[in-house]
Amino acid sequence: SAGDARFNEKAKEMLLAMPGVTAANVYGIMRHAKNIRELATLDQDQLTERLGMNTSDAKRLHEFLHKRF
Repeated sequence: SAGDARFNEKAKEMLLAMPGVTAANVYGIMRHAKNIRELATLDQDQLTERLGMNTSDAKRLHEFLHKRF
């Protein structure tokens, strides 16, 4: 939507490439987490409660962010 133009398009594309991030939750993530570092500090419950992710998506994203290379 036009109100979402304030978000960095490249950051949105990067987030959408991560497991658990969808078109339905990407703007909630971007509104509540300043950057990837902050996003990675959130546990699964915080991803669900603060960012509005469903439990399955929160689990997938959390596991991805904390998986060893």
